[in-house]
Amino acid sequence: WKVIAHNSINLSPYYLDWHALWDALFYAQVAWLLISEMRELYSEMRLNPPIAALRSYVSFWNVVDWTYVVVSLIALGLWVARAISIRNIAAKVLQAPRADACTSDACQDFYSTLFVMLGDVHAFLVRAKTFAAVVPLVIMCRMF
Repeated sequence: WKVIAHNSINLSPYYLDWHALWDALFYAQVAWLLISEMRELYSEMRLNPPIAALRSYVSFWNVVDWTYVVVSLIALGLWVARAISIRNIAAKVLQAPRADACTSDACQDFYSTLFVMLGDVHAFLVRAKTFAAVVPLVIMCRMF
């Protein structure tokens, strides 16, 4: 018996192109926070020896801020990896041989390779979504 699993992947990351503005605003805010934290740390390091500066700087809220920045940048990296993977799949699909030319083993090899690529991207997206569940929790920590 065969097991048939249905999975789908959107080839476009946004429903409408202007929706990318929300991501741009989010990462502008992350960049602003990163620069603010680096300035704060730099000013502490200028005034105190390194160990004393770190003791003065490190607090619960600074750890939350740095966690927010790191988690957000990891999420950005995952998004870029997703976009590259999907672009590669779209390019592969455009190289598909015509149906009437699909009589050789090369055609079978092409589709086998394509399905392996799709499976790999799907597995990556499942792992990325699991990580993405952490991002709202870190954002909520910053709200307090």
